[in-house]
Amino acid sequence: MQIYVTSYDPKVAARHLDDKRVGKQALEVAQLLSCVITGKGGGNGDAFRWACTSPGNYRWLTDYWVALLTEYHRRYGKNHKSAHLVDLIGQFGASLPDGDMTDFPNQTSFKEFQDVRAAYRGHLLYKWSTDHPKPTRYGLLFEMNAWFDELK
Repeated sequence: MQIYVTSYDPKVAARHLDDKRVGKQALEVAQLLSCVITGKGGGNGDAFRWACTSPGNYRWLTDYWVALLTEYHRRYGKNHKSAHLVDLIGQFGASLPDGDMTDFPNQTSFKEFQDVRAAYRGHLLYKWSTDHPKPTRYGLLFEMNAWFDELK
């Protein structure tokens, strides 16, 4: 499982994604949060270990997931199939003690990037350049130049 950390703001990170990845990320993050709650099925992945390390990490991931659900609804006009888990995941997060976040894992092939956001942006640009069919955002053909302008 991978978390596309293109911004430290989870709402902005969700908006950065193309239509296809908004839905896929919503599902993966819901699965990841469920694994943290149950303590089962998360495996040894970097994202799972990161999510379990600190209550702050879990809360950021929950905020990212809710932002992904919002983006999914905005783009497709319907709820994502994982949206029914909102109360359960929120209740678990509310029961956690306070805790700071730790550094995000860099699960990209761009390990040389010091800024994890730049690594994930580079990772997405590579993915988009090889996607068939070409990626869309809000139902329109994706414009990489406009995306770069959003990052400024």
